[in-house]
Amino acid sequence: MMDVSFPSAAATIRGRLYAHDEPRPAVVMTHGFSCTAFGMVVDDYAEVLHAAGFAVLLFDHEGFGRSGGEPGVISRWLQLRGYQHAVAFVRSHEAVDASRIALWGDSFSGAVSAALAAMYPAIAALVVQVPACGTSFGEPDPDGSQFMALAEFARSVDPTTARIGDPHPVVALDRADADPLLTDPSAAAWFGEYGMRPGSTWRNTARMASLRAPAPFTMSILAPHIACPSLWVVADDDAMSGAEPGVARDGCAAAGGELLRIEGGHFGLLHERSALFDTVGGAEVEFLHRVLA
Repeated sequence: MMDVSFPSAAATIRGRLYAHDEPRPAVVMTHGFSCTAFGMVVDDYAEVLHAAGFAVLLFDHEGFGRSGGEPGVISRWLQLRGYQHAVAFVRSHEAVDASRIALWGDSFSGAVSAALAAMYPAIAALVVQVPACGTSFGEPDPDGSQFMALAEFARSVDPTTARIGDPHPVVALDRADADPLLTDPSAAAWFGEYGMRPGSTWRNTARMASLRAPAPFTMSILAPHIACPSLWVVADDDAMSGAEPGVARDGCAAAGGELLRIEGGHFGLLHERSALFDTVGGAEVEFLHRVLA
C-alpha cells in the first residue's frame, strides 16, 4: 500500500492506494457524513476488499481527515467532484485495470456515489451502505430532463462557490454541544467511540454547504440512470434522519440493483470485525467478484 494525493476542486485530496503486483479491478471508496477515512472502520472495509484481490483507493473528502481544503464543509457537489478526481487518478495507475472500476460509499457518500454512477457510464459497479438518499424518493422524471440538468450542473458548477452555513457540532457529546447536525443517539454513541480513537483526526464540528441546483437531488431522478450492477446494503431499522430505509430500497429497485437487508441501525455495520461487519464485507466481496469478473 502507498500514500497518494491528487488535486480536486480547490485542494489536494489525500488517501491510500492498496495495490497488488499486477493490474486488478479497483474499488474507489471514501467515508460518510463528517467521518474520516482512517481509523473509523471504512479502512477496515478497504483491507477486506484488498485481501480479496481488488486494488482499493481510499481517500478523505476535501476538508476532512488528511485532505486539504476548508475544514468540515459538507457539500454533495464538492464530494461528487472529489469522487470524479479519484476515479480519474486511479484509472491512470499501473496497478489498476481501468476498465473495471467500482464505487463504494457509506451514508452521505452512498448517495453521492450513486449519483456519480448514474452520471458516469464508465463506472463498472456500485456498492452503497446505509445510503442517505433523503427523506422521500421524489417525483418521477419520465423524459429524463431533470436528470440531464443535474448531470450538466455537476459537470459545470464550481462547488467552491456554495453558500456555507454556520458551524455546528456533528453530535452532542456533552452539554456544551448545542444544536447538533445528527440528533439520533446512536450517532453520538458511535462517534464518541470511533471519532475519539487516536489517528482518526475527526472533529466534532461541520458546516453544511448549499448550491441552487436545477433539479432535486432525489433517487427518483438519479437511480433509474444507474446502468452498472449495484449492491445496496440497507438497514431496515435505520433511524438516521435523511437515511430512510424505504427510500434506499426504492432507489435500489429503480436502479435494478441487488438489495441486502440488515438489522443494526445506521452504524451497526460500522463496528469492525463484528458479525455484521463480516456479513456485509463478505457480501460485498462476493458481489464485486461476480460483477467485475
